[in-house]
Amino acid sequence: MPLFIMSDLSAEEVIKKRAELRDKLTIQDVITYFKTRPSYLEPDSIDEAIVQYFRLWGEAKSIFEFGCGCGRTLNLLKQKYPGIDAFGIDSNEGPINEGIHSFKLNLKCADHTYLDEMRANTYDFVLTLSVLDHIPPNKLKYIVNRLYSISKQIFLAVEIMESTNAYTWIHDYESLGFRRVRMALKKGKIPYGFYVLQKPQSMIISEVEPR
Repeated sequence: MPLFIMSDLSAEEVIKKRAELRDKLTIQDVITYFKTRPSYLEPDSIDEAIVQYFRLWGEAKSIFEFGCGCGRTLNLLKQKYPGIDAFGIDSNEGPINEGIHSFKLNLKCADHTYLDEMRANTYDFVLTLSVLDHIPPNKLKYIVNRLYSISKQIFLAVEIMESTNAYTWIHDYESLGFRRVRMALKKGKIPYGFYVLQKPQSMIISEVEPR
């Protein structure tokens, strides 16, 4: 049971109330809040939706994005929260170089194998944005497990819900333990699902990368 009814509170009041109670927000609290107060979460873009979601987790001081491109979302988060520790990797060198030089971000050109070099419980918030839909089903559990391991608090996967080409997969994230948070934009429909894993939480684990 939630310790307070989020639907009766503004975003600022939610953060203040959590601090007073010294209790962490639960996934069910967030889902209840977004279902009952859709007028609050009506950002203009997917990036802004992610920023607003990040904001609700007041303890989050660091973020890692897997498949960050040039770091557009990380840059927006750094603008909103200058003190956060933000790091991202992407396998495409061009966008990474652009993000390093244009946004002055801490980025690295690397593929999923680099995840094995990263320590567990390193970043409060781990993010993917339309990345897991490019991971074949036989490797999904392994990569999700690595990303979940790296997170201290939250793993947010923002992934497509409808495949438009032969290079993307629609995965059943809820079968891996994710909870879906429904979101809405001010204009138009979000073509992505917001899927969340919160620690501590059980999930189906694949420790060894399939070949």
